[in-house]
Amino acid sequence: MKESVRIIRFAIIGTLNALIAAFVVWLLMHIEGESYIIANICAYIVAQIHNFIWCKYWIFPLETDDKKNSIWHQMLFFIGAFALAYSAQFLFLLMLVELLHCNEYLAQFLGLFIYGAVKYTDLGVLSTSAVPQTRAAVAIMGPVGGIIMSVLTTLASFTTGNAYVAGLPRMLYGLARDGSIPAVFGKIHPKYRVPMAGVWFTVFLIALTTIYITAMGGTSDVINLFITAPLENRIKRVAARNGISENEAKDRIKKTDKSRASYYNYYSAKDWGDAKSYDLCIDSSLLGIDGTVELLKDLIRIKGIK
Repeated sequence: MKESVRIIRFAIIGTLNALIAAFVVWLLMHIEGESYIIANICAYIVAQIHNFIWCKYWIFPLETDDKKNSIWHQMLFFIGAFALAYSAQFLFLLMLVELLHCNEYLAQFLGLFIYGAVKYTDLGVLSTSAVPQTRAAVAIMGPVGGIIMSVLTTLASFTTGNAYVAGLPRMLYGLARDGSIPAVFGKIHPKYRVPMAGVWFTVFLIALTTIYITAMGGTSDVINLFITAPLENRIKRVAARNGISENEAKDRIKKTDKSRASYYNYYSAKDWGDAKSYDLCIDSSLLGIDGTVELLKDLIRIKGIK
């Protein structure tokens, strides 16, 4: 099966699951008068039975009868993933309703995103990503979800900018009235009744910051490199360099990689180790350490970087 076909099928069933869950919640709460907790439990059980059947026979059909892929093995794995994701969703639901006094129907809707994010997204990636909301949306709704969330995030950024434009000028206005800063910031526009000097000053600061960040992130004197090697080569080198066993070297490498990935993913909004995140990826085992160094020297010379 082509991956594009699988993604389309996955999106269709995912949408149906959400609709089924929403219908069961509405039926039990609005028609039958059940509590939001009972409705939530029943809705997710019904939706996930539906999800399992379609995933097994339509989205991820098996081509062999390997014992490792037996129905019981699949059910056990599916139930485990469901239990983890549902627990996170259920705790989130309780927090919204009981602590924040959120509308029960709205809380059920928001819980769908928590469930999808936990079930279909690597929590390590989610916790270190600079755009976790987009990753969660992609996990739940596919590429279309990523586009929708990106648009919403952009609109949210504009509302943040509006908050700055609305709030900071009034702070400057108060300081000007107290004589702490020049009086020009305390003048009110005769028609719009806003401190225009403060508004333009705030817009100038936002524009200046944007230009600075853009300029600093677009320098041509920077080459993004990722130097790696097969795990076996890395284990042997780390073991020899530090005088430790290969098992200890393997554990150290895994911990270091995890730490580096978390740092890189958080601060760059990219994926550590993904070729798309770099200008050049190099396998140092092909040329050795010295050969790789010479390759990088040639690259710097060709690029004309000083």
